[in-house]
Amino acid sequence: MSDPAPATAPTAVRLAALVVLYAAATLIGGAIFVGLIRAAAAALGPGVMFYRGIFTLAATAVVLVGLFAVLLPRLPRRFGLGAADSLGGAIVAVCLLLAAFVLGPVT
Repeated sequence: MSDPAPATAPTAVRLAALVVLYAAATLIGGAIFVGLIRAAAAALGPGVMFYRGIFTLAATAVVLVGLFAVLLPRLPRRFGLGAADSLGGAIVAVCLLLAAFVLGPVT
């Protein structure tokens, strides 16, 4: 299935839309990650948090990609965002969450 080309948008509008998309992906991903970590801790009890964090982060990535794949086509086309932007937002969010919640406390 081919990705329909996004509408051409002025550079400033596209840049602002990307910043908002990436920030939203990071905030939503953080909320999903914290919720999954708390649910896993309640279900599994104390354990090695690093491995639980990595697994939960992978689950968060899957949820984020699916969520933005569903939500992005609903945005107005005047923002000029495409499927690659949705995937990019999820990747940036997961990388920031990896640094902040998993590697940060370990090091």
